[in-house]
Amino acid sequence: MDKQSSSDDRNPSDAKLLWINSLLFLSGLVLILSGTFILISPAWLSNTVIGLGVGLLGTAVAGTLTAWIIAPHSTEALQKAISKAIGAPAIVLPKRSLLSETYLKMMKEATEIEIVGLTLKAFFVSCSAQDIAEHIRQGKHFKILLLFPDAYVTQIRQREEKATDLVADIEASIRVIEGIFKNWQCRRRGWHGSFEVRFYDTLPYLAYFRADEQFIIGFYYHHIVGHHSECILVRQKAILEQDIATNLEKHFGALWQDNGGNTLCRIDKRQGFFRPDVRSNAMLLKGELK
Repeated sequence: MDKQSSSDDRNPSDAKLLWINSLLFLSGLVLILSGTFILISPAWLSNTVIGLGVGLLGTAVAGTLTAWIIAPHSTEALQKAISKAIGAPAIVLPKRSLLSETYLKMMKEATEIEIVGLTLKAFFVSCSAQDIAEHIRQGKHFKILLLFPDAYVTQIRQREEKATDLVADIEASIRVIEGIFKNWQCRRRGWHGSFEVRFYDTLPYLAYFRADEQFIIGFYYHHIVGHHSECILVRQKAILEQDIATNLEKHFGALWQDNGGNTLCRIDKRQGFFRPDVRSNAMLLKGELK
């Protein structure tokens, strides 16, 4: 099992929870000792203090057991079940926002990278324009699909996520992409890879990141911000008799082909362009469904 799936790999919220449970435990212990050994009148008040202490003590113990023993084993069981089902080693991560180091490691080991996302916020937080430019120089090939900010489906997803400004996040990603292009403009020699970003305007079925034989598959829920939802990291392609990897690749391929006229940026060795005016392209949805 990967280190990221280990029960010892705690996030900051686990540490905070431990502190809270420790305070509850100590508070409960103090109340029990006070009600037992200090004369409190009337008797019902003493019993109430002891009862409250027992309640706090029980809450602390239950919370600690759940966070540090039960939950990690449940996650491990889920990981094993998914691995068995898809025929390849898999890791379940509770949030896509935890993938920073994983993105970097996967790109370092890969040659072909394909990405489909809403805003690509989590990805571009992990990888700066300079980082990606260096990967392109080294011969890596990127194909990225970014949700069209002015599309009707973007408005729908905005209502579903509620807490985020999708358009602002997409605009931030566009600026990073422009930074990659400007990096290429400043030094056009020595670029051995390629980089292309296209807008898409269909319903976002899932978040998809492929680096050669490895996949990250993220989910979109009606009520949860995209990069806060779970994802599955698959370490290698599923065995041939199962169709998951094939269907994922076909899903990306169809989206890529359908949006050939919606290219925002392309870098291919000594040729390239950045076209922010593609947002006015009639092929893209603006305010209504096709």
